[in-house]
Amino acid sequence: MRPPFAVNSYAARSPTVSAQRVINAYPEIQPEDAKAKLVLYGTPGASLFATAGTGPVKAAVRAADALYCVSGAEVYKVTSAGAATLLGTVDDVDNVTIDRNRNQVIIVTPPSMWVVDTATDTLAEVTDPDFEGAASVAVLDGYAILPKPASDQWGITAINDATDLDALDIATAESAPDRIVRGFVDHRELWLFGEETIEVWYNAGGADFPFQRVSGAHLETGCSAFGSIAKTDNSVFWLGDDRKVYRAQGYQGLRISTHAIEEAIRKIGVVSDAIAYTYDQGGHSFYVLTFPTGARSFVYDAATQLWHERESFGLDRYRWDCAIEVFDRVLVGDSQSGGIYELDPDTYTEAGEPIRRRLIGPPVHADGNLAFESRLEVEFEPGTGLTTGQGSDPQISLRWSEDDGATWSPEYWRDLGAKGLRAARVVWNRLGSFRRRIYEVTMSDPVKFVCIAANPDMRSSPRK
Repeated sequence: MRPPFAVNSYAARSPTVSAQRVINAYPEIQPEDAKAKLVLYGTPGASLFATAGTGPVKAAVRAADALYCVSGAEVYKVTSAGAATLLGTVDDVDNVTIDRNRNQVIIVTPPSMWVVDTATDTLAEVTDPDFEGAASVAVLDGYAILPKPASDQWGITAINDATDLDALDIATAESAPDRIVRGFVDHRELWLFGEETIEVWYNAGGADFPFQRVSGAHLETGCSAFGSIAKTDNSVFWLGDDRKVYRAQGYQGLRISTHAIEEAIRKIGVVSDAIAYTYDQGGHSFYVLTFPTGARSFVYDAATQLWHERESFGLDRYRWDCAIEVFDRVLVGDSQSGGIYELDPDTYTEAGEPIRRRLIGPPVHADGNLAFESRLEVEFEPGTGLTTGQGSDPQISLRWSEDDGATWSPEYWRDLGAKGLRAARVVWNRLGSFRRRIYEVTMSDPVKFVCIAANPDMRSSPRK
């Protein structure tokens, strides 16, 4: 079986061991009789669906057959036709959460809370004297769950009416004295993420207070980033207080980050502003974790259990800050504008900008011997060029490093194949000798990207 050019992003602490990176592409496992066991597909492009103010688009929810979102300090309703209507303004803060009950869209801009009546599309701040401030909002069985800011206490509203609160409807996260970071609902259970621990509650239907703790559902792992909590693949994902990434397995945290991802997170420094969202597309469930201060975005694919990276043009991070599946589309909110974009695997630009796809392969060596590489073919799907303009003659570049990425060779360009040239091959000859080497291929043309395999022609001589 021919090896893939690269498999995942695994830049180890020692680049001599591994400097592998997969940027703006993701692996997909193929059946046994396919041409390759694993191929790399380009990440989706993005085309404009709607414009909601000047942005950034921080949070969105689907309610009453529409999308409601917070863009900067403004709240918008967006229809399936992409028409955006301004409903009013809220506090302009970063840690915005949004959810819905049967009649309302609820927005928390800590410590304030706002409610949109979806029957009239009127926006109002909650001024009930029993409201003592909220750090986040999540809705379970019609109750809005409201952790108090910088506290281990949390309260609830009336069913399907977030403007109606009772000062006695309050509880305390009991398993440990740490403060609640955020409340999050999954499978009709309330997960209270603390700074050092997590506990789970459920609606037991009690007359005085409806919620009770799930017996034994206590995790000795906290959450280091309010915005890192998201759910997909029938599980909850988050960045732990130990800077490892977890997914829930029952009432335990299963570590899914690798040593390499954890090392990258360690180097970032500030992680408290991390944001995450999930989306499903093409049978893949993606957990997208972005560090705005560190300007890095890492993506975990639950289908393969592998990580890759994403970057947007002019940025070192992925530009989208939230995602929602609505109107039979995957829509994302722009961190750079008020744009709401559709992620589409058949679109090959991102907000009109090129997508630079970059693969750095694993180390190539001959077990300490001198290696001679006379030929390297990297197999792509050929003939994907456009009819005219940029992409009509798509190009792939190759370069290499023999000192673990400290310095690189010049770039050597090859044709990927104009439209319809299905027999085109991407080959580099007479690549010389080396002790160890890492290769990098790059493509920025707006065409379909499928990297199938690497076919090296290499021999070695005894050690000297």
